[in-house]
Amino acid sequence: LAVATIARMYRAAVEATGDPYIGLQVANLVGPATLHALGFGLLASSTLNDFCIRVQRYFGVVSQAARVEIAAQGDTICFRSVPGAGVCAETQDMWLGLMYRMMRQLYVDELPLTGAELPHPMPAGGDAPYVEFFGAPVRFDCRAATLILPRRVMDVPLQGACPELAQLNDNLAATYL
Repeated sequence: LAVATIARMYRAAVEATGDPYIGLQVANLVGPATLHALGFGLLASSTLNDFCIRVQRYFGVVSQAARVEIAAQGDTICFRSVPGAGVCAETQDMWLGLMYRMMRQLYVDELPLTGAELPHPMPAGGDAPYVEFFGAPVRFDCRAATLILPRRVMDVPLQGACPELAQLNDNLAATYL
C-alpha cells in the first residue's frame, strides 16, 4: 500500500478508537509471516547482529518508505529505521514495536534495551505506553525510529537459529528484490 494510504488508514483508526498509541497495539498483532521471506529469515537468525543485518539487507521486501541503518556507539548498537516523507507516527511505532517484539521472542533471556527513539512528537497522553512496551526510556522528535541495544547482546545465540533456513529465505527475499 502507498504510504499516504497507510497514513489515512491509521488516522481513521485513531479517530475511531481515540487511541494515539494504536501503532503499538498493531505491533502486538502483526506476525513474521506479514514480512514474507524476510520474517521467516528473521526467525531463523543466529544472533541479533544477524537479525539486524538481515533487516537492513532485505528491508525492501516489505517497504521502500524508510532506510535501515546499524551503527555502533560505544557500548551500544543503534538499530535505526530512517523514515521517508509521509510515514506516519503509527507506522513508525508499529515497525519499531514489531522489531523489538520479535527480538525479545528470539532472545534466550530478558532482552535488555538501553532505550528507544522515535521521529515523531510525544502524544499528548505522554510516554507511559511506550516506556511500558519497550521497558526503557523513550525519546521523541529524533532522526529515526531506533532501538538502542547493549553491544554485549548482539552475538548471543538465538532460540530457533537455523542458518540453512535463514539462507533459504534470504534467497527468496533477494529474488523478490
